[in-house]
Amino acid sequence: MFSFITYLLFSVVELIAWIFYLAGEYDFPKFYFVYVGYWGTLTTYWIGPLFAIIHLAETLLGDPANFPGSWTLFLMITGLGLWIVHGLLHIFFVDAFVEYIESQPVKPCVCDLPEVRKFSGTKDDDSKMQFEDA
Repeated sequence: MFSFITYLLFSVVELIAWIFYLAGEYDFPKFYFVYVGYWGTLTTYWIGPLFAIIHLAETLLGDPANFPGSWTLFLMITGLGLWIVHGLLHIFFVDAFVEYIESQPVKPCVCDLPEVRKFSGTKDDDSKMQFEDA
C-alpha cells in the first residue's frame, strides 16, 4: 500500500507536470522535477520494498514457498527495480531538462485588456469618467 501511495504521490504528479511541460508551461515541471520528484523518488521508493523484505523475513519466516511468498518476492524485486530505474532517470536527466527549460525563450505577455493611459488629474470630467470606466 505504501508503494502505491508513493507512486501516486510522485509519479502521477510528475506525469501531470510533464503534461504542463508539453503545453509550454515550464515553471511547475521545473520546480517539481528538481525538488519534489527528484528527492521524493530517491528517498521514498525504497520503503515499499523494505516492507516486503520485512514481511518475507518475519511473517513468512524467510521462506518464499509460504503463502503469499511469490507475491512478496514480486513486490520486493519490482519495487527495488523501479527505485533504481527511476532514481537513475532523475539523476541523469533532470539537470539536462532544467538546462533545456532555462534555454527556452520567455513567452511574451498576451494581454487582452485595453491599455489605459496615465491620468494626470487635470483633465475634464469626460476624461475622468473614461479613466474610471477603464
